[in-house]
Amino acid sequence: MPPESEADLLRSLRARALSPHTLVSFAVAAAILWFVVRRLDIDPGAILAQVRQANPLLLAVAFALWYGAFFARGWRWRTMLVSAEVADEPGREVPTTPALAQIILLAYFANSLVPAKLGDAYRAYLLKREGNIPLSAGFGSMLAERLVDAMMLVVVLASAVFVVFGRNLPSQASPALMLGAALLVAGILALALMWFTRDAIARVLPDRPRAIYARLQGAVFGSLRRPLLVFGLGALFWLGDGMRVWFVSHALGATLPPSVTILVATMGALLTVIPFTPAGLGVVELGVGSILIGVLGLDPALA
Repeated sequence: MPPESEADLLRSLRARALSPHTLVSFAVAAAILWFVVRRLDIDPGAILAQVRQANPLLLAVAFALWYGAFFARGWRWRTMLVSAEVADEPGREVPTTPALAQIILLAYFANSLVPAKLGDAYRAYLLKREGNIPLSAGFGSMLAERLVDAMMLVVVLASAVFVVFGRNLPSQASPALMLGAALLVAGILALALMWFTRDAIARVLPDRPRAIYARLQGAVFGSLRRPLLVFGLGALFWLGDGMRVWFVSHALGATLPPSVTILVATMGALLTVIPFTPAGLGVVELGVGSILIGVLGLDPALA
């Protein structure tokens, strides 16, 4: 892609980051956080004291788990791209695992600045720049990855809820589980709809959109040719995220069991699915905090 196209994209991302919609979403997030702090009567000094006495070694392990997961995700994405044969033409190549890990990290960063998951568009662009992979194929592999992660997120979350609460499900957890169930059903229906309507859609599209749709659909289902690996790693990523929270909680002196930290991590991730604010800022703290404080009885400053 020519340099001016890259400059255009960077200008577009900058404009998005400073757009009224983005600024309003940050204002909404700040209002939610202010409400939580005021409602729970949280002392910022107490929070700072908790952070100062944290165990740095355990925090370092949590740090390694978080950033190490980007390399694991990069390796999985590369496996999916190779399976989908997106680089089957001259001039195309699948980037290395470190390069893909860097792309994913940059997309996460962009999603933390702007709402609506616009970092995913940046990710597809970076894949095209690094490997000359068509945007439609890149989006297809990412769509397959998103669907897999969403499904495994719901499975891991439901399992954690069952282990922690059994049949005594608290009211604070019900909305998240309902959202998760809807997400799981939507993911399955989306894959089924794409599969059963593939020929019908191709017949009604003009030549150029038909080629784009064919690459998109081929990348989606080609990425899933090794389902056990892809779905298994998806589950491990969420379990690893839960263990990251476990190390953070223990670094702060909160001896939460792994089942609870997995519940906290997956519920927080689920609340970012609807891109209401950048990276779910405010929404995640409100949802997860209601569980930690209102259900599990954790001290507000520690939570």
